[in-house]
Amino acid sequence: MDQGKIGRFLKENRLENNLTQEQLAERLGVSRRTVSRRETGSNLPDLDLLIELSDLYALDLRELLDGERKETTMQKELEETVRKVADYSSERERRLKRRLHALYWIGLAQCCSTSSCFGSVSRTVRSAAYRSVLRRGCFSSAF
Repeated sequence: MDQGKIGRFLKENRLENNLTQEQLAERLGVSRRTVSRRETGSNLPDLDLLIELSDLYALDLRELLDGERKETTMQKELEETVRKVADYSSERERRLKRRLHALYWIGLAQCCSTSSCFGSVSRTVRSAAYRSVLRRGCFSSAF
């Protein structure tokens, strides 16, 4: 636990609720100096006061202990997850296209190598098709 972060978070929430340190101290039954020490991170509130603060600020106790709102953390995690899914989808699509491209060239090369497909295809055309398949490297990385 980062006491400084928790203290800044406590101060931020107090200010959002338009409370002075004195007003907050009265509500919690502590001195203004105690509130100040907690907001600077010098010391942390007791558990019973943490529960009162979470009720007062309408926060989850974990948010107080983490020193940040859960919504921002969840938003960051959601954005990261969406990015990972998009990256995964585009990589999978790229691999699929590569495989289909390789199969196309293999089929073309197979067709060119048999005389039943085009009759007598010149040796130059057949070797150009094979070189194209080998140059693209489809055999090594597609499967």
